[in-house]
Amino acid sequence: MPDGSSLRQGDVIRPLESDNDPWNGIAIVVTADCDLARSKHAGRLTCVPVLPASTYLSFFYMPRRLARTRETLGDQLVSQMRKAQKAHLPEFSSPLTPERCRQWILQSELAKIVSALHLSAEEAAAFMPLAQSFRRISDSVDSPLSKQCEAFSSTTEAMGKSAHSTKERLIAELASHLRDLPGDAMFLSSLMNGVEEGYVAYLRLLVGLNDRQVATRAAQRSFQITHERFTHLKSPYLYRLTQQLGAVFSAIGLPEEYEASRDGRAKQFLQELG
Repeated sequence: MPDGSSLRQGDVIRPLESDNDPWNGIAIVVTADCDLARSKHAGRLTCVPVLPASTYLSFFYMPRRLARTRETLGDQLVSQMRKAQKAHLPEFSSPLTPERCRQWILQSELAKIVSALHLSAEEAAAFMPLAQSFRRISDSVDSPLSKQCEAFSSTTEAMGKSAHSTKERLIAELASHLRDLPGDAMFLSSLMNGVEEGYVAYLRLLVGLNDRQVATRAAQRSFQITHERFTHLKSPYLYRLTQQLGAVFSAIGLPEEYEASRDGRAKQFLQELG
């Protein structure tokens, strides 16, 4: 727990009341200490959000993983449905489009699809598990990590793979991703004793907060207070975080057209004033 009453770069804050939006949860102050000491920050703290590792994975890893599996599964279903259309509905010569097949599965009762395509008992037995898995994996994209993993495992099982081995491989993938995060994210194993779920500081998003809204002492309370400081990120982790943050937002050269436009607009602005 921080000893001083003044806010510092690296202070870890959290809201007093949760709105269940992880982006409005724990955050780390990255405003420079010199700006805080000299009040150059205009009373606004710049912070980076900190997500539980499971939430980060559910946002940034699993949706792409699920999308790849959903695509493979969708291809199998399209093949089955087109084959059935050709065999049982020769009067419809234009094959079902992949998009129509996927929409049909998501928007209609599966039993009605089986009936419309005149699937045999054997064909229906092959179609139904895949279609159910397609719906399940489609519904899980915006779900918590546990539900995403469950949908992924059940889907691959429906595709003929072992659920147990699939789960083990997925766990290994998730662990590997946390070990090798992209440059705009930093893994933190814990924030303090008792807060050890595993977290990811997401450096590509900066959030602002009025410094008067943050309590720096446990007894400090007022109608303005919405957040509290509960710990401080120590070196070398703080230095590494600010180093990565600088790399994410480092200057990038702009084209000559931009500079010409900027200079012309500045000249026009001055002429309008004068």
